Amino acid sequence: MYEYTYSDTADLLSETDEDGRLTQYVYDELGQLLQTIQPVFL
Repeated sequence: MYEYTYSDTADLLSETDEDGRLTQYVYDELGQLLQTIQPVFL
C-alpha cells in the first residue's frame, strides 16, 4: 500500500511505497515542481 503526503495547497509532498521507499517533491513559491528526490536502490 502506498502512503501520500500533501501540502495545504494540495501539492504532493511525498509518497512512500510498500517497501518503505520515500520519494519527495519540492516546489517553488508558485507551486511548480522544482525537484523530485527519489530513493537510492542498492
